[in-house]
Amino acid sequence: MTEMRITQDTKRKDWTYEHQSNGKKQLLKLGFPDTPDGCRRAGAWAIQLANKYEATTVQIALTKTHARALAEGVQLGSYAFDIYKKQARTVQEITFETGDEQELDLGMVFGQLTNYARDLINIPANHMNSAQLVAEAKSIPGVKATIRDEAWLKKKGMECLLAVNRGSANKPVLIELSYGAKKDHIALVGKGVTYDTGGLNLKLEALEWMKADMGGAAAVLAIMRGASQLKIKQGLRAYIPVVENSIGPAAQRTGDIITSYSGTTIEIMNTDAEGRLILADALTYAQEFKPKEIIDFATLTGACIVALGHEAAGVYGDNKLCLELMDCGEKTGDLCWQMPLLEEFDRHMDSDNADVSNAGKNKLIGGSIQAASFLKRFVNEDQKWVHLDIAGTAFRKTKPLVQPHYQSQGANGGGVRLVLEYLRTI
Repeated sequence: MTEMRITQDTKRKDWTYEHQSNGKKQLLKLGFPDTPDGCRRAGAWAIQLANKYEATTVQIALTKTHARALAEGVQLGSYAFDIYKKQARTVQEITFETGDEQELDLGMVFGQLTNYARDLINIPANHMNSAQLVAEAKSIPGVKATIRDEAWLKKKGMECLLAVNRGSANKPVLIELSYGAKKDHIALVGKGVTYDTGGLNLKLEALEWMKADMGGAAAVLAIMRGASQLKIKQGLRAYIPVVENSIGPAAQRTGDIITSYSGTTIEIMNTDAEGRLILADALTYAQEFKPKEIIDFATLTGACIVALGHEAAGVYGDNKLCLELMDCGEKTGDLCWQMPLLEEFDRHMDSDNADVSNAGKNKLIGGSIQAASFLKRFVNEDQKWVHLDIAGTAFRKTKPLVQPHYQSQGANGGGVRLVLEYLRTI
């Protein structure tokens, strides 16, 4: 067993460290900016260095301020997707010498829940299919899970959800979760495409990353788990439409016209614009129970990554709620940025042959806004709603260029800390 104590060099304010080894006991001194996100990154750096030097027990004495951010960073920085590897990370025990204990505990929980979402996203689609997501939903303590199967979906007329899944051997489901009081509840809707080939509009590259297209579902499952764990007072209902967008003889075709659960007809102009279809049915259904607010989560568009990179999610909808979520993002480092819902982009979604098209008239401009405009058509005018496009914050193909960092290549669980903070503080 190798012990390491990590402490702050108060004379240094830049990103430096000094390592001293004395047999099995080690000392690591870090210098870093003393801001919440600096502490979050320093916590991640500390645990990454501890693993680098093969410490098994780590004592962290970095700062008395921003304790929660520090603990979040330690948890997030310790993440490694090693489920399928024989050799795991070395650190087995972490203790903190300084900081408010309640804040440290809260940071650890937020980090652990984000890492839970990261695991769900990183697990490959041959293991994380609709049946496994159902099992995850049923395992959440204090949360009631109701599973709506294919027969129920057909009976209700959720043709969008069914159409996307037609090419898959896996069965589609709609997962319903409830927590706390139903009156004045908030609805969470999470896109659950367990694998996305693009359908007949086949994706031309990066298919190995398409297991991550259920990042919205992962975020919702983590938040519902966190609501029970943190005993959040706000009542919640969650809706997770789960499909696999595959190719097969029954797969939907470009040019098909389907009827959504709301009765709106949709012309399929691109089978790779599938996430908005399943969200349309789920949003319509969620409104039947009269939520005071709806927050939907989706790895919806690559265009959002073009606009905001992997640094922030795009948030659309009710202005007040967008601003509140942006504030929660600043506090947690799980950032979002408000994007406009302009009429010009809504007109891109008009169809010559149906009520609406699932793909815009010009895919090269405002793709994330076009997708959000499509979703807005399925939200009642008096319904308070926001859409989080977490395509960039849920998963990234490369490591952050800024180092050290609490994000990593692969899943990063965007939306979890952001919305948990909102639910915890309203």
